[in-house]
Amino acid sequence: MQFIRSIYYGIRHFFMFRLKGFFMYFKIKKQFDQPPIIVGGCGRSGTTLLLSILSSHPDIHAIPVETFSFCPYKNKKFLYDKPFDMNMFYGKYFTNIKESSRRWCEKTPSNVLFFDKILKHFNNEVKIIHIVRDGRDVVLSKHPTNKSKSWVGPERWINDVSQGLKVINHENVYTIRYEDLILDYENSIRKLCAFLNLSVTDEILHWHDHTTVSENIAWDGKVTPIKPSSIGKWREEKFKNQVNALMAHPTAVELLKKFNYTV
Repeated sequence: MQFIRSIYYGIRHFFMFRLKGFFMYFKIKKQFDQPPIIVGGCGRSGTTLLLSILSSHPDIHAIPVETFSFCPYKNKKFLYDKPFDMNMFYGKYFTNIKESSRRWCEKTPSNVLFFDKILKHFNNEVKIIHIVRDGRDVVLSKHPTNKSKSWVGPERWINDVSQGLKVINHENVYTIRYEDLILDYENSIRKLCAFLNLSVTDEILHWHDHTTVSENIAWDGKVTPIKPSSIGKWREEKFKNQVNALMAHPTAVELLKKFNYTV
């Protein structure tokens, strides 16, 4: 009986969100009159940090959770042919909207696998940001729920970065390196704002004091100020085996060179 009740409420919940989204669309279209922003990149490459930064801008409503609305999957398989469920998206993730917001921003790392489909869906009326990080540091990140495992393996980093490369020359796609964001924040954010047609505000220059996305499992707690110590850990001798496992892939070496990482 409890199982049937759970199924019933689950189905009702699903359709309530979709119905709400149908009506929310008209409100969203009126308020959000600028192209949406969608962020993607291999996991552990700074997608959450970038979302937190963008959320500080007065013009942006940043969705604080990974919705998978633009990279749908089932049973651990991505569904490339499944249409985006925009009614569910609008009905479920548009709460606590700042009055000043003119555009929304959604971040799910695996969006990088669907960049071409996202561009087509929005008829190019969208801004996509692909963030890339040195794969040798990426593969060192530990899984938040199992510290004995790496979060991202060499194959995933190679695949995700390669997928992002397919649209690197598209006028509505901006590629940014995690390291540049960390080491040259103001210059990097000014260039990014220019791409997004956003004013460079005091809030985004001092994002840590204004972010609306301050907690995430990716940080193992609350957001902290940017620290250069997150760069170049792969050079430590204790990580030699993990780094060598990545560098054993010729494609990984090519990708590192492509993004101007010293090999």
